[in-house]
Amino acid sequence: MWNFTLNIVCTAIVALFVALVLWGGLSLLLLSFEKLFGLNVSSDLYEDLACFSFFFVAPMLVLQGIPSAGEIHSTQPGHMPAFLRGAVRYLFIPLVSLYFITLYSYAVKIIITWKLPEGWVSYLVSASMLLVVLLQYAIRPYRHGQAFGDFAMKLVCSWLPKLMLPLLVLMSVGIVRRVSDYGITVSRAYLIVFNLWCYVACIILSIKEDGRIMWLSLTPVLLFVLLSVFPVNLSSVVRDSMLRQVRCAMDTSDWNGTPMNRDDYSAWLDGLDRETAFRMDSKLDYLKTKYPRDVIGELVVP
Repeated sequence: MWNFTLNIVCTAIVALFVALVLWGGLSLLLLSFEKLFGLNVSSDLYEDLACFSFFFVAPMLVLQGIPSAGEIHSTQPGHMPAFLRGAVRYLFIPLVSLYFITLYSYAVKIIITWKLPEGWVSYLVSASMLLVVLLQYAIRPYRHGQAFGDFAMKLVCSWLPKLMLPLLVLMSVGIVRRVSDYGITVSRAYLIVFNLWCYVACIILSIKEDGRIMWLSLTPVLLFVLLSVFPVNLSSVVRDSMLRQVRCAMDTSDWNGTPMNRDDYSAWLDGLDRETAFRMDSKLDYLKTKYPRDVIGELVVP
């Protein structure tokens, strides 16, 4: 499967590059007709050339590049392609190293200043985890070869998952701070699940250095489907949690159970302390924006 996938990906990259060159060359030719001969060329023609290049020429090149039967069923990975070796050595490994240096420097700053990490750190940690997964897929099939030397192979296949674990703790603290400050949302709920999956993935990669890694791409998709498609999902859980919190706050302020109009709603917020009023207004605004309007219909007039 790895041999087939790698071959198709390489062929697709080459096909897209050829299609881009073809589209650029033909577009330049049309532009020269306008500049040199004063012909009026419709802009639709440039779009038609793009469709021809990317939706006809490129797929035909990919179809021609499908491996033969012997290559498809080969169970031994061949030599790492030169472009993949160069991308890993000169692009991905330096990039993930810069991410790690930045995040560990930020962790040192947190320890020195004794401040909780910002919630934004989750994006950088998530990008680092994505790079680690990509490097695992790119190098593990060739880990017994000499493409990079023993040190680079050991670094990518063994040490990167271990080095990710402290950064995942940093991400968890950032998520907890974000949720405590602004409450739970659907995107933060998915981020929590992703953070937990990262822990499991890094631990398994650290323990089983020679194990299969196909599950790295399958389990996130399976988790997303399980948490999204059923009637009870993360979105419905977040919705019910927010409604319950708002309804509880209304009950403590002698709410009569009928939907509040704009004046009643403003008066109700004025009767709460500033922090609680901000939280309740934010929750209702989120429910009104992300869910059908009738979700808050029994609480306030939409």
